[in-house]
Amino acid sequence: MDVYRPLRAILFVYEVIRFVVMIRVCTAFVPVEGSAENGAFPYLVYTVPNALFPLMALFLWLSLAHYKPYISLYTAGKIIAVVSVIGWCVFSFRTIPVMWEEAVMMSVGITFILAIGDVLSICGGFLIQNKLNRLERLIDTPIATLAAAPSETTAPEQGGIS
Repeated sequence: MDVYRPLRAILFVYEVIRFVVMIRVCTAFVPVEGSAENGAFPYLVYTVPNALFPLMALFLWLSLAHYKPYISLYTAGKIIAVVSVIGWCVFSFRTIPVMWEEAVMMSVGITFILAIGDVLSICGGFLIQNKLNRLERLIDTPIATLAAAPSETTAPEQGGIS
């Protein structure tokens, strides 16, 4: 089941990089040593749910047939991420030009770069989903059924003496 295997590997690598960048951007304004009232933990709470995206991409990369339902979940999550960036831009558009500090503008730029990557990963998710749907119609068998069937290349189990 090697449907776009390099694309799935690229999605996984992108998601890992995206998660690391998100953690760094969310903690950019926190002192390294932290303090009791101004630590990094409250900011990390916003990035932790995004750890599911690298996990979904990893599962899709390793065994697409078993984790086919994750494609829809992955794509829906990415669409929500892009819509939230657009909403953030619309609702905070008046305050962005006021905050012309370098670090703030760098964070805004990184956020838009990540949103562009998310749009590309949405396209990749749709591409993989469409290819799987075409394969299912071609062989007239759901992909999940093929994943559950035993492989012909595996050796039969040998019984031991009890």
